[in-house]
Amino acid sequence: MKKYEKLLWEKYQKSGQPGIEERFRHALGVKKEALELIDCFGFPIDKNKAAVAALLHDYAKFESEERFREVIRKYKLDPEISELNPVVWHSLLGPYIIREELGLVDPDILAAVRNHTLGSPEMGLLEEVIYLADITEENRRGPEFEAARRLSRRDFYGAILVKVEALLKAFPGEHNRKLYQKYTEVKCRF
Repeated sequence: MKKYEKLLWEKYQKSGQPGIEERFRHALGVKKEALELIDCFGFPIDKNKAAVAALLHDYAKFESEERFREVIRKYKLDPEISELNPVVWHSLLGPYIIREELGLVDPDILAAVRNHTLGSPEMGLLEEVIYLADITEENRRGPEFEAARRLSRRDFYGAILVKVEALLKAFPGEHNRKLYQKYTEVKCRF
């Protein structure tokens, strides 16, 4: 596990972006939260996979817009992805960058990274845990985070619903909803 923590920290440092310490703490918090959710509900999930997915869920967070566009071209992905809010590109395109840079090819981990922001009706249990841990980890502040965190130990899917509702508020409008629906229903191709 330390290997992935080190790789993530090095990746963030190379970005030269502000906020890398906070983002790194967030990744560590998501790992801790994911493992606690697995224990709390007794989920039959490989904890090593969960820890890796949690640590790497924001691996591509500091990539440039040009790097994301390069990934879209290289993998012949739908160019409409670039019409989505750039805040979601790191999750949709992160699995491709992780595979290229780290050689990690586990489809469960890559799917959890891909779906940690928007989610998907097709998520497996590991994906759901990472999706929820991303909003309930202890470093997140705000009413939607606190509401999800309060529910997270007693009503797993109720807490997930809090995140879904927060996303609908964050990305209003029919055009956005149609685009996001399209990308949450598409199967991963990695």
